[in-house]
Amino acid sequence: MLIDVLWHKNVMSREGKENIKKIPEVMLNRIEKVLILAILEGCDAIVLGAYGCGVFGNNPHSVAGYFNTLLNGKTGYRKYYRKVLFSVFDRTPGQNNFRAFQSIK
Repeated sequence: MLIDVLWHKNVMSREGKENIKKIPEVMLNRIEKVLILAILEGCDAIVLGAYGCGVFGNNPHSVAGYFNTLLNGKTGYRKYYRKVLFSVFDRTPGQNNFRAFQSIK
């Protein structure tokens, strides 16, 4: 078994109000790069993180939506993977971060 590891800098929503409008575009771009790179490397399974939904303050439903758009939307990157998993550390009382990503198929 071979394992590729790729780390990508998270987008921080707390960097300033002037940057908030840029977050969706930047986030979609970064996620897409990761998905494409893994495909080009021949990965058929991928474990993805929550892209800053904890300490960086990104909205888990927004971030899960970006992943869902790229995996299951028009681009359909999901078809390239046998398995897609999300590793989400969540200390929130209602498990909000975890539940947001749990719905992505």
